[in-house]
Amino acid sequence: MAYGMEIRTANGFESIAGLRSAQLAYRSLKSTASGTDTAPSGFTSSNSILALEINDGKTPPELTFDGSDITWTENDISYTSIPTSTDFYLMVWRVR
Repeated sequence: MAYGMEIRTANGFESIAGLRSAQLAYRSLKSTASGTDTAPSGFTSSNSILALEINDGKTPPELTFDGSDITWTENDISYTSIPTSTDFYLMVWRVR
């Protein structure tokens, strides 16, 4: 007899084998408007999501991820005078 885990969803109990999940794998406080960091080992652009948690209420920087390096750059938004954040958490989530 096989054993599995089920959780209650809006559709009733469902096996976790058929559900998507997200795991916070990396979180780091950044204090510059531009920079580069190395992603955790095993993370790629197809199994990861990048997210920012802005602490100073300013414009979020632009993010790029090439599969190994995460780069954030000063956001050049011409319609706002709000500067790019220099106080934010950079997060990498693994999606399954």
